[in-house]
Amino acid sequence: MPVNYAEAIKYYKLAAERSHTEAQFSLAFCCEKCKDVPVSQAEIAMYCKQAADKGHAGAQCYLGYCCEHGQGVALNYAEAVKYYKMAADQGYISALLNLALCYDYGRGVPVDRAAAANCYKLAADQGLADAQYYLGLCYEDGRGVPVNYAEAVKYYKLAADQGHALAKEKSKRMPSVFRAF
Repeated sequence: MPVNYAEAIKYYKLAAERSHTEAQFSLAFCCEKCKDVPVSQAEIAMYCKQAADKGHAGAQCYLGYCCEHGQGVALNYAEAVKYYKMAADQGYISALLNLALCYDYGRGVPVDRAAAANCYKLAADQGLADAQYYLGLCYEDGRGVPVNYAEAVKYYKLAADQGHALAKEKSKRMPSVFRAF
């Protein structure tokens, strides 16, 4: 049976209007996949907020993203961090990465490279390639952790093994740099 996002949205919306938490989150996901269904970004964010407020980690992470990018809600980095933290506290690894980026670049919180490196590590150790790449950068540059080229190579290789293009380039270059020390 072929995927029919428009049909799924119709039923998710009915369930979401009846406060079904998973449907509220799934509605947002389907609307992202099917751009020609008449559901506004504000409506998607509203359903996501309802699910997020009930503790749904995926919805919290997605709502954090909406707040960070002004998608369906006002641009608000502090709110993004709040929702990322809620999801990260439940172990949602995408939220850990997004929270790390907020700490790394000072979005909604003061720049805190040690907190960023810690979040990257938590997500990297769960296998998230982007987090492995960013943690490699931290170890290479001494951002929030002491410079450690062996650890940088390790995390670049882990990410590269999952197909991360930037990590592949770094892992090719790093061994020769590492041998120089």
